[in-house]
Amino acid sequence: VFIVGSSSKAARYPGIFEVEGWNEYWQRFDTNQAGDIHTFASSDIPRNYFALDGTELDRAEYPELFEASKANMVTEVEWVAEPSRYSSGDETTTFRIPRMDPPSPGWVLCVKVG
Repeated sequence: VFIVGSSSKAARYPGIFEVEGWNEYWQRFDTNQAGDIHTFASSDIPRNYFALDGTELDRAEYPELFEASKANMVTEVEWVAEPSRYSSGDETTTFRIPRMDPPSPGWVLCVKVG
């Protein structure tokens, strides 16, 4: 397990180390599938991930994530009331990722893009 960020985080969690170059390390061993959600103890988001902040994405640009999200998709109107699910966006060219708060300050919830 790796904690990335300030040295104070590593000091608070004995046995867990802060790692320089963690993004490259993570990419080498990342076997997660599009749509998988992960928590990272850093504000740095690995390549091929998006923070779960409700961003609207282009379906053609992120086809793997769009396909993975279909089973958990609601209309845009429903998403406004329940943003923890995917939205069908404009119904033709876009979709929206969930908006979820991280478990603790300094952490980020992310979804694998593809």
